[in-house]
Amino acid sequence: MDRVNKVLGGRGNGIRLCVDLSATPFYIQGSGNEVGKPFPWVVSDFSLLEAIEAGLVKVPQLPTEDGSGEEVPRYFNVWRWVQKQAQNDGHIGPVTVPEVMRYATAPIVTLAASWRETLAMWQDHFRRGNRRDDVPPVFIIVCKDTTIAKALYAWLAEGDAQHGASVPEFRNASGREMTIRIDSKVGEDIAAGGSSDETRRLRFVLETIGRTEWPGRKVPEEYAAIVERHNRKAIEDEDSGLVVINPDVPPGRDVRCIISVSMLTEGWDATTVTHVVGLRPFGSQLLCEQVIGRSLRRTSYAVDPDSGLFTEETAQIFGVPFELIPFKVEGGKPQPPSPPANHVYAVPEKAEYEIEFPVVESYQDAGIVQVKVNWDRVGELVLDSGDVPDDVLLRGLTTSDGRLVAYGPGAPVRVSLEAWRRGVRVQQVAFDLAKVLIRKWQEDRGDAIPVHRLFPQMLDAASRFISEHVTPIKSRTTQDLAINPYFGKAIAMMVNAMEIVDGGGASREKAVFAPGAAGVRSTRVVNFHTGKELHDVQRCHLNAAVFDMDWERQAGELLDSHSTVAAWVKNDRLGLVIPYRKEGTPRKYLPDFLVDLKNGARLIVEIKGQAGDAAIKKAAAERWCRAVNNDGRHGNWAYHLCFGAAELKHVLDTTESVAGPLFAAST
Repeated sequence: MDRVNKVLGGRGNGIRLCVDLSATPFYIQGSGNEVGKPFPWVVSDFSLLEAIEAGLVKVPQLPTEDGSGEEVPRYFNVWRWVQKQAQNDGHIGPVTVPEVMRYATAPIVTLAASWRETLAMWQDHFRRGNRRDDVPPVFIIVCKDTTIAKALYAWLAEGDAQHGASVPEFRNASGREMTIRIDSKVGEDIAAGGSSDETRRLRFVLETIGRTEWPGRKVPEEYAAIVERHNRKAIEDEDSGLVVINPDVPPGRDVRCIISVSMLTEGWDATTVTHVVGLRPFGSQLLCEQVIGRSLRRTSYAVDPDSGLFTEETAQIFGVPFELIPFKVEGGKPQPPSPPANHVYAVPEKAEYEIEFPVVESYQDAGIVQVKVNWDRVGELVLDSGDVPDDVLLRGLTTSDGRLVAYGPGAPVRVSLEAWRRGVRVQQVAFDLAKVLIRKWQEDRGDAIPVHRLFPQMLDAASRFISEHVTPIKSRTTQDLAINPYFGKAIAMMVNAMEIVDGGGASREKAVFAPGAAGVRSTRVVNFHTGKELHDVQRCHLNAAVFDMDWERQAGELLDSHSTVAAWVKNDRLGLVIPYRKEGTPRKYLPDFLVDLKNGARLIVEIKGQAGDAAIKKAAAERWCRAVNNDGRHGNWAYHLCFGAAELKHVLDTTESVAGPLFAAST
């Protein structure tokens, strides 16, 4: 503005009056000013809450109940719910794309069921002549970063099936763009005028969301030039997969879903936005207000003849924790002082208790002909509505003193999965499982088995899994298996129980070890400091052991004294890592103990106080043992899962006169 004023001549011929009609005239976080403080030049403030109360904008409906009994419904703040679920699964640190896609797909599918009903209603109104334009409602997903946005786009727009059931109406096809992705860099480029045809095209897409014709019915010259270059390429290059575009049709007319990173917080409005999902942290109510504001512009200002007020319009919101009373963002608390460090190290004088083990990086086949699923290791997948809400109650926002908005909030809306279920067949779920199982199999083992031979085996396995190992309880149905996190859990349970066999059914898989000296690790390299309590050990190469749980301590004392044990070590900073998959995501499993017996048997021992995901880890560890044993250079290994020291004692007692691989876990 200052530059424009200067060019015009300043005081004499410059800007005489500038009116800023800002929806959010407040300082935001990172501005260097108090967050939420109004700009000093504000002369009149008509807040969003007042606009909602007066009926000038849509009423935002937020989750108030989901049947969980929790004070805050799970989908009120989806990001915090995802963080909590990831922590419950043992994830440490910031959530990453796999965690987000494991849990955040369910609220999207749930809210999309309501979006689908809105689409059908709008189409019906258009057919009856009650709606002038046949345009769809718009579903917005606001993401934390581009990696999440990219994964969501692949799932919704491109049909990436590894994250379970998606929303078919959002799938892109040649010449039909239903979903667009606007990253922060693209948004900045759009704001700057655009530096590429794609950026400029996306600017026109955003500007024409919900429009059936160009302003003035005139195609912008810039857009016409972009389309001309595109159409020329589509005609000249038949292998490009491009289709000819009609420039007279606004490119945003048919868009149904927008996946964005940051750029939709302000400066963009469309009247057709009806549903919003927030997949990012919200550090201030101002940010919540900006995001929700994208959905609040009314599609109509028709007046109800009975009340004389505007007719009610609503927007349904998941994951944007908009509150009437702003919450405070507290700074981090000072860290407690570090406990004194204790030293754990290998003792040269105890070299007779040294334990060496191979470092397995992957697995390879030796002429495989078929896939075998060890069904005894698969376990049962319980579909419980406690994991994913079956329905969510949405209510309209009220004023700060609890009063209803002036023209009434309308009836509460319940969003459920019931309508979605009616369009899903169990056989289709089996097909989707089989397709993802093939992908995971090839990622782990390569493409030695052709897909045309692999798919029938995977489909049979998926169908059997659904019929024999899936148990819906409460309000759940078998079709719900298609939704994450159930879908990811099913993939992990099956992948970890699969093995490659020859024509006679014998395992042929071998381990691929790290190259050179890195292929073997030993207790002699252990050397670390810890703040945990140290425990004396005898038949161990180390000076001491560290235990996380009391049952681990009891197991260590038993290993140190049992007559069958030649040497043992706690797997702490030792480096024994077993790869496995949990809910479709690669993980690393660190078992508790390595044990060499006097009869030559070698054991990997896991001590558990409760089952948890022990079955998945057990299948992965047994695969490790089979593959190493098939190689033949590192002894005969066996895996034992024991619930307490008493079960471990039974294992040691029964293996006193047995040498060789044992794969049965204690029960």
